[in-house]
Amino acid sequence: GYPRPKFKNIKQIIQYFLIITYRYIHPFFYAEKDWLKWSFNRYQLLLKDKSLFQNSLNHFGNPPYLKKGKFKWNLRHLRYLIIKDSFEKTIDKDLTSQIKSVLDLGGCYGGYISLLAKDNPNRSYILVDLGENIPLAAYYLSQNHPLMKIKILNNENDKFVPELNSFTLIPAHLFKLIKDEKVDLLCNFVSLAEMSRLHFEEYVNSNIYKNSKILHLVNRFVSSPIFSRGSNPHTWLKSTQNLTNYKLENRQNKFFD
Repeated sequence: GYPRPKFKNIKQIIQYFLIITYRYIHPFFYAEKDWLKWSFNRYQLLLKDKSLFQNSLNHFGNPPYLKKGKFKWNLRHLRYLIIKDSFEKTIDKDLTSQIKSVLDLGGCYGGYISLLAKDNPNRSYILVDLGENIPLAAYYLSQNHPLMKIKILNNENDKFVPELNSFTLIPAHLFKLIKDEKVDLLCNFVSLAEMSRLHFEEYVNSNIYKNSKILHLVNRFVSSPIFSRGSNPHTWLKSTQNLTNYKLENRQNKFFD
């Protein structure tokens, strides 16, 4: 499950085999192994569409992975498959067929929108994340979807132009370039629950969030990042996001879990 070494680099090969050997001595290895086994079994129970087992994790970016038969996976890949499967089984098919624009807020390297684009490339996909993740997303998406256009907004004077069959990648500090746009589907998985209240408010008060036709959120009912809490527990609520802060009161809500 560790990244494969380059076989021309003797030092990497030695380090790789030392890691593989030492992990059997470490007590956390066995706890981690049980956790991974439990996660995969949960995936098997949740997954209604068994054809998704064909969506094996690929080698782009040389990720760590595990194997079950011919199926390659890691925990992030499993999470994306479960989220996609749950969404497609819950939302009406006529409604999903009308989706032409998707924003993945906090989309990391593009793993989730890559799965969506595999089935529906003829959409305008937007990814917003920290600046250091944008080159990773550009590489990953270009390798997985060589026929789709990759656009990067990296300047305050850049203009967002929606375009089908494309990915637009935007660093978080330039979110303002699209804050008043409209999208059919806006996704966020966990990251709204991990950011400061200041940045949380910036996103949930934006027009692109409020006016999106569908919000697909996977977040805790009550959460806040540890770095924003301070040492006084009485001040925690000032930096805590809860379900009522996501501005869902005027929407038809469906809960997955």
